[in-house]
Amino acid sequence: MNEKFDKDIKTKYLATNGILLALNMITIILINYIPTNTIALMAVSSLFMAISIIESNIKFGSIFCVASILLAFILINNKLHFIVYAFTFGNYAIIKYLIESNVRKIKFQYLIKFIYSICAFSSLYLVSTAFFDKTILNNNLTIFLTVILIIAYFLYDYLFTMFIEKYNSQFKKMLRKK
Repeated sequence: MNEKFDKDIKTKYLATNGILLALNMITIILINYIPTNTIALMAVSSLFMAISIIESNIKFGSIFCVASILLAFILINNKLHFIVYAFTFGNYAIIKYLIESNVRKIKFQYLIKFIYSICAFSSLYLVSTAFFDKTILNNNLTIFLTVILIIAYFLYDYLFTMFIEKYNSQFKKMLRKK
């Protein structure tokens, strides 16, 4: 009986994650057609990964993350957009989950998120300049943009948290009604 229960749960998780991945890919495809809202679409696409983790578990969420990034590589025409997605939005729900589930003190959570954001933006900068024009940014502009990105990152984290709370308190209950 326990084996059948496990199979039923895994089947439910797979089906749920398949639907969420399809919705995620629709938002990814829209990046190619709505260029003015690229960052907003990437942010929306990352919410599906959070739902994946909530509705299944971190293991299925990690598989979702890898599948999402691999499919985004294929589907996003502008590879600079893909790099931004892969280094920031594509894995954010996993990072947030790991930090918030393993670190209890809020101050330390913010410190780790700050360190992560610096690492993510530095990696994004290094990869971007390796493949694209290095003369785009000067040092002063780079520092200014880094500060703006970190502020935007914490705003995004706050909005992401609000979405998760809203999902858990309202949407999850609506979806579970029969």
